Amino acid sequence: MSKGTQLTSSIVKLVRRIAQINRSCSNAQVGDIIFSENRRTGSQYPCRVQRLLVSSRYHSWVIVDRDIELWNKVVADLCSLNKNLSQEWIESELQALVGKYRDKGWQLSGISQDSTLLIDTIRAERGEKTTVFLPVWGLILEVPTFTIGDVHFWNRAECKELNDGLGKLEDAYKIAPSLRVQTVAITEATGDIRSAVSNAKHEVNQALNIFRAFKYPTVESRIAGYKQISISGDFLASPKYYLAKVGEWNSHARTTTSEGFNHSGVLDVVIDNYLVEAALPRTGFYKLSEFLVSECSRFQSSLVRGAEWLGEATKPDRLESKFLKVAFAIDAMVGQEAPDIPDKGKRARIAERSAFLLCRKHRDRKRVYDEIHKFIEKRDALAHGASESISEWDTERFGTYARTVLTTLLVREPSFKSTDDLAKWVQWQSFKG
Repeated sequence: MSKGTQLTSSIVKLVRRIAQINRSCSNAQVGDIIFSENRRTGSQYPCRVQRLLVSSRYHSWVIVDRDIELWNKVVADLCSLNKNLSQEWIESELQALVGKYRDKGWQLSGISQDSTLLIDTIRAERGEKTTVFLPVWGLILEVPTFTIGDVHFWNRAECKELNDGLGKLEDAYKIAPSLRVQTVAITEATGDIRSAVSNAKHEVNQALNIFRAFKYPTVESRIAGYKQISISGDFLASPKYYLAKVGEWNSHARTTTSEGFNHSGVLDVVIDNYLVEAALPRTGFYKLSEFLVSECSRFQSSLVRGAEWLGEATKPDRLESKFLKVAFAIDAMVGQEAPDIPDKGKRARIAERSAFLLCRKHRDRKRVYDEIHKFIEKRDALAHGASESISEWDTERFGTYARTVLTTLLVREPSFKSTDDLAKWVQWQSFKG
């Protein structure tokens, strides 16, 4: 049986099961127990409502616990047919298919044909792109534009529609001039307006985390620090706002304020010519940015993931959480096993690879090895519920090591193509002494 035929059969089974349970229920709510009849035996058995697909004054249309697993599997299989479409869009199309039979009073002729048509439609759908404009707090551009992956940062004044709409919202909420955002992030995403904006926010937050990994300390300064760069409303209690462009302009403004971190830092992060042309190139930042938009290897993807975790570690949080995020970052970058190299265990593996990347002399390697090995031991203890003492020094030191490992892996020539390359290089260096 082909994949398409199997998927058609699953959709038919799903629609029939939803029809069976919804013939007998009315005004059900999530958590309610309703009863389904076994036609062969005549016995009834209870089902718990897991999800409302439609709810109105007169009736509800539900999925129960016996069907939710099949629903999720069908959605996942449909998503695998076309990577250009969001899960939200595909779920809405599946819901529309099932709803067609609800409107027919659950008369179920033609399910197989309609299921096949849905599959063909998803395969052929190109996925309309929506351009999303998101204000970014705490970031000032002294260059015309700045790009990370598929996200472009512009001065707010360059986007007239957003500038005007956001200005009216800020005036209405009496936002002080010093608290008004100066920069807008622009990217494209697929799906309807809501899912496109959600996908765009994910891309922008990923880009900002990667930037933070290179720019922010792991432990913020007590004297003066940077503002927490973020999509407006995530860290600063302020109005949420965005613009989405599909064909002609469509403006969507949030009229409620968010509850986020009110950070005491006073310095905006400034992106100037020196940072763009000198500082960032030395760190390999632009290589990482390229990985976001190109078909990259598993090893390159692990560097992206490590940078994201490092960026997360710079955000306001408990020291223990920051420390764990740094550990996730360094594990993502150098912690993968190499099947052709005898393994010494995760702690020794991460500590050894880091030490060889960071140091040339044996005594320096031994010192770094011991420190990182100790940090990984603390990480394991924290992950298993132990009460470990984590200091600011430990957290910042660990973060600095991880950031330097990331930079070394990015700027090293020749670069490693895989974890196997890294492991073999470390083995060869140890033989050399």
